[in-house]
Amino acid sequence: MGIQLFVYQLLSLICYLRKNDMEFFLNNAGASFYHITRRSRWLNDIQHHGLRGDGANRIFVARTDDQGILYSIALNQILELEEDPDLVILRLSQEKNTFSLAELSYDYKAIETTAPFQSIILRPNIPLANIDYAGAINVSIDELGLIANKSDFELPEKPLFHQALNVLYTDKNGRSYKVNGEIQDGKWTFNIQYI
Repeated sequence: MGIQLFVYQLLSLICYLRKNDMEFFLNNAGASFYHITRRSRWLNDIQHHGLRGDGANRIFVARTDDQGILYSIALNQILELEEDPDLVILRLSQEKNTFSLAELSYDYKAIETTAPFQSIILRPNIPLANIDYAGAINVSIDELGLIANKSDFELPEKPLFHQALNVLYTDKNGRSYKVNGEIQDGKWTFNIQYI
């Protein structure tokens, strides 16, 4: 009986890990990433040349379209102090882009509460035909801040947050890792933990 229990527990763990890995996410119908950018960049650059990666061919994205999470990313990573938002949200669907595991990594520079939802796509360019306009962020900076701060405060209590901490990535050497988060001095800190 002991070996059967061990096998059952091992299979349960494998199913749990499998359900939380990035490959599982990519294979789900409707899987998409979201990129936030200034409206001027959308109109003057992306619509003409597609979404280009930075100098290291990195495109920074979120794995959710949750308004609070996207607003928090906009507030903390894109906008300058006191700048009123005039931003767009772009949807990069797996169906149109067929991202591979090798092209995805955790955004290791993200430090805010939304860090577990942030990823990097390693691709020099995503053609305009593979990008969907998902919406705009054009509220006042005060309203954006209220929504983002409320989301940051409530997020760690939501199952969505803990699921994001269990998403497994695969590095270029084939090793699996996940984002590890903990509170230090009243603030969330994140790092990667190899499995």
